[in-house]
Amino acid sequence: MSDITLTSGIRQNLLSLQQTSAELTTTQEALATGKSVNSAAENPSAYFTSQNLTNTANSLSSLLDQIGQGQQTIDAATNGLTGITSLLQQALSTVQQAQSDSWTTAASTTGTASLGGTAATTGSASLGGTAASTGTVELAGFTGGAVTGSAAIGSSGTLTAADTLVIDVGSSTYSVTLASGDTISNVLTSINDASGLSGAITATSNGSGDLVLTAISGTPSFNVVSGTAALNLAAGTVSSTFSSTAATSLSAGTLSISIGTGTYDVTYAASASLSTIESDINGTVGLSGVVTATDDGQGHLILQSSGNFTVDAGSAATALGLSTGAVTLNGGANTNAAGNLLINVGSSTYSVSIASGATLAQIENDINNTTGLGSSGAVAATDDGNGHLILKSSQNFSVSSSTLATDLGLGTAAVTLNGAANSNSAGTLSIAVGSTTYNVSIGSDATLAAIENDINNTTGLGSSGAVTATDDGDGHLVLTSNSAPTGFTVVANSLSSTLGVTASATASNSPIGSSTTRTTLQENYNGLLDQINELAADSGYNGVNLLGGDNLTINFNSNGTSSLTIQGVTFNAQGLYLDSVSASSGSGSFQDNSALSSLVTDLNTAIGNVQSQTETFGTNSGVIGTRQTFTTAMINTLQTGASNLVAADQNEESADLLTEQTQQQLEISALSIANQANQSVLKLFP
Repeated sequence: MSDITLTSGIRQNLLSLQQTSAELTTTQEALATGKSVNSAAENPSAYFTSQNLTNTANSLSSLLDQIGQGQQTIDAATNGLTGITSLLQQALSTVQQAQSDSWTTAASTTGTASLGGTAATTGSASLGGTAASTGTVELAGFTGGAVTGSAAIGSSGTLTAADTLVIDVGSSTYSVTLASGDTISNVLTSINDASGLSGAITATSNGSGDLVLTAISGTPSFNVVSGTAALNLAAGTVSSTFSSTAATSLSAGTLSISIGTGTYDVTYAASASLSTIESDINGTVGLSGVVTATDDGQGHLILQSSGNFTVDAGSAATALGLSTGAVTLNGGANTNAAGNLLINVGSSTYSVSIASGATLAQIENDINNTTGLGSSGAVAATDDGNGHLILKSSQNFSVSSSTLATDLGLGTAAVTLNGAANSNSAGTLSIAVGSTTYNVSIGSDATLAAIENDINNTTGLGSSGAVTATDDGDGHLVLTSNSAPTGFTVVANSLSSTLGVTASATASNSPIGSSTTRTTLQENYNGLLDQINELAADSGYNGVNLLGGDNLTINFNSNGTSSLTIQGVTFNAQGLYLDSVSASSGSGSFQDNSALSSLVTDLNTAIGNVQSQTETFGTNSGVIGTRQTFTTAMINTLQTGASNLVAADQNEESADLLTEQTQQQLEISALSIANQANQSVLKLFP
């Protein structure tokens, strides 16, 4: 554009306009950003100083977030400590409650000898199922079932078509494949050689050349299923017959059967029939009605009983196919109706639910598993080994009348202790209380009641004296001090040993048994320790658990030269040196007063440790709070300083903007006037 010539006025006006436009842009930017310095070119010192202060403030802002998260982590741990303190105080209260549960009883000793006899009743119904023995020798006359085909093959004839003969014997199925053109000899061979069939049936031919299938002894029946076309056999079941009255090939013999301590001999004649042998057994005195002889309809002798019996070894047992040895009840189901058996002991009634058709073993279990009954309860159920239910007790009892009681063969009259005499020798039982010894004369073979009377009627003893004699209802003699602080000693001698009350010393004021209250409190205490473990594990924040052994480091400046490290602790039950109480009784359990005292000490120590740690975390929290306040103030100072270095005066910049806009308009007008003057000169030269 060098061929364009501008006058000096126009050129001056353009330069002024350009300068004004640049100044206007700068002013507008200052108003828009609020900064008077927006680049290093405008004021390098102020610009870079402001940038440095701003970056430092931003770095501290990031650290402030980390500090805040650290504060939350401490708060979570502090909340956990508060909860643990509450649980520890509850545990302490539980232990102290156990300490206040005083359950000391008067000194007492219970004899180990059973002196009171037994109350027992035996049911008359046979409930044990059946004891049975089945012989393996076929003793009845046997006629094998047979079926004859009507397709005559003859000695020179052949089958007119292929066929497959299918025969069922018991639960087994046998197939014989026959080819077209087979002779009668081929057919007989194929059947008689078939595996499994050869021991069950035999194939022969009658005089007309027809196939005949006959059951062999021991095969009660067989079934022709298919393959009857070419052979023309009738399909269906073919049954053998047995005759229990037919003579056998037996030699004369004597069968011995034992029941309990008795042995009964049954003599049978040579060639006796099965029915005769059964009659001989059933007619033997001692066996009749106890062991019954029958048969299975297939020639095998069966002995059955509602009680256990034994088949004695001998040639007769072998000849009859009977296994020797004990034959026991099978424990089979009974025919009793379902119902509740009511057993009355003192003022208590125990209801036993028994299902219909229950076995003897199930009935015994139902009784013994009923709360308050069984071997450790009021009444126990057993049996006599021959299927009869027995109820035994060390106390008087009765069975309420019911259909079920009748089915079980139980009477409803009161069942009382037999109060049998004991086998003790006469002697003197000596009981020492303090400096006084009381001598009790007891006769030989005395009953439990007589022994108790002898003791209680001795001057200085009995209900108004120092020691009272009772029994535990189970036949055991019980001696009890009438004053809890007072102990006594049973002097050891042969009589005290016989009565089972020999004791070197019976401690005064000593616990006997256990306190159910303390047992429950022990369970509650262990449950609180479990809760402490769970609460400690749940006290973490953002992956850091100061109560689980984790440490926390909080940085207060960007280069890490200023920081706070918070040491974590392990404050589960184990970390607080508290162990669950596992012993159910004795030393170390809640029944042990010394163990409770130790727990109180341990819990107080744990509470002190938790409170101390709470104070430590509180101090750390205070430091973090102070640094948060400081950092926030420091960020504000830095941001204010950075802003002050480059901040624009809005009033000044607004005035400058108005001035520059006015100046720009004037310069545009001046430029226009200068240009018009040039045009006027040019018009003079057309």
